[in-house]
Amino acid sequence: MLKPGTTATYRDSYEFKSKDHIIATSEMKNEEGEWITFMTGEFKRRKSDSQ
Repeated sequence: MLKPGTTATYRDSYEFKSKDHIIATSEMKNEEGEWITFMTGEFKRRKSDSQ
């Protein structure tokens, strides 16, 4: 993933805090076998003004 011509072990995980709030995390395994988090995102549903 970081070196041309190579691949990496990669995973995404999702934590559903509520029906309107999700936390997503992306990780890859390093050469020592440890999972390294390289991205975390927080998603929240936007409430419509018409409701």
